[in-house]
Amino acid sequence: MSASWVETTRQVTARAGSRCEYCRMHQSLQGATFHIEHITPRAAGGSDAADNLALACPSCNLGKSDRVRVPDPSTAEAVPLFNPRTDLWADHFA
Repeated sequence: MSASWVETTRQVTARAGSRCEYCRMHQSLQGATFHIEHITPRAAGGSDAADNLALACPSCNLGKSDRVRVPDPSTAEAVPLFNPRTDLWADHFA
């Protein structure tokens, strides 16, 4: 039996400590409600499973959109975006 969306939202929010999993802003500092977003978008084969969902502030979610790769500004090579399930935040951001 799958969890309800309310329960999934609660689990994702608790796992993230109520922080955006991309920029680490706490939800209490943001005027808008954080989004539950797909790390790998459904359009790219991602699922609604909790391990493919992340808590994201509106700015990070809208900036990421449905992308999983973006051009590196130095080389123009397509590189993967940060994945909060497999990447370490400190390795990607300062």
